[in-house]
Amino acid sequence: MAKKILVMGYARSGKDTAAEMLGLRFSSSSQFAAKEVVWPHMPQYKSPEACFEDRMNHRVQWFDLISAYNSPDKTRLTRELLRESDVYVGMRSKEEFEATKSLFDIIL
Repeated sequence: MAKKILVMGYARSGKDTAAEMLGLRFSSSSQFAAKEVVWPHMPQYKSPEACFEDRMNHRVQWFDLISAYNSPDKTRLTRELLRESDVYVGMRSKEEFEATKSLFDIIL
C-alpha cells in the first residue's frame, strides 16, 4: 500500500513543487476544494479552474466554506482527497491537522 503524505507550508511556498519532486500521485487541496466544495457556492466563476485561480482574493470565504464542509467531521475533505491521491498538499487549519494527522504516514 502506498504511503500517505501531507505537505504543509505557507501560501505559495513551493508545496506543489515539493510534491511533484516526490514522484507520487498528489492533489493540491485547493484544487480539490475548488472543484468539490467552493465553486458550487461561487456562481460568479464559470469553472472550478477559474475559481481556483482567484482563490487568493477570497481566502476567508474559502476557509469558511471548507470549515463548513468539514463540520462536524473534520476529516471529510482529507479522506476524500486521499481516495484519489497519495500526497495531500496544503492544509488550512490546526483543527483539521489534529483531526487528520493519523491518516498520514509522513508529514512534511
